[in-house]
Amino acid sequence: MFGRNSLPCGSVLVAILSTALAYSSLPAKDEARAQVKMQGQRPASAPERVELDDAVGDANTQGGRRPDLVRLILESDGNVLRLELVFDQDLEPILRQRHETIGLGEVYLDCDDDTSTGVDDDNFGGSTGFEYRSTIATGFRLEDGTHLWGTASTKPSGRRVVAYYVGDTLKRYSAPSVGEEVREPSGGRGSYTGKIATVTFGYEDLGVAPGDVVRVKFYKLGTKKVLKDAYLPEVRVRLR
Repeated sequence: MFGRNSLPCGSVLVAILSTALAYSSLPAKDEARAQVKMQGQRPASAPERVELDDAVGDANTQGGRRPDLVRLILESDGNVLRLELVFDQDLEPILRQRHETIGLGEVYLDCDDDTSTGVDDDNFGGSTGFEYRSTIATGFRLEDGTHLWGTASTKPSGRRVVAYYVGDTLKRYSAPSVGEEVREPSGGRGSYTGKIATVTFGYEDLGVAPGDVVRVKFYKLGTKKVLKDAYLPEVRVRLR
């Protein structure tokens, strides 16, 4: 006996063979598209290193000189996912001249490479399916042992600065506007040398393993661009 929506075995076999024949008759280009569609609209593979270039000259300099991002590099080493922010000029002279904290960017991470999971809200710039958000900014270590960090152009207010640094936060979101702090800037987990600032995310913090694919979107802070144009293209990177 068969249910209302069931097919006899012969009909099932015909349906399967018809589907297979349809795909086998597709031109190579269309067949590739069909394979992508069958895999959830995602490419079958992702590179282990990604470089994104950004136009020079779009930094908002109304408050004085600020670093202008010109390239973003993503790759991993088996333990951490590393982001390198390459700017148009050395960071140290700008930090000393401005003498205030400077927001550099925000990173959104989808660690299961699945747009149907994760959170969809303004914490991710209106993007869908991301679980983690990281804010990257510069900070000061002060003579009294405290530190200042953030995107709000905070000044040391007469306290002596003993070092500048790049720090980042990492929050995991389980629901819209409900973020759990995975780590705080803590005086600077990142680093900078010349024109390059570097931040890393440990596999353990992100709950990932070698071979996993992470979807990444980067938002530039301190740019003259309107909000929708301040995002770099979304990319996917495979972890070593």
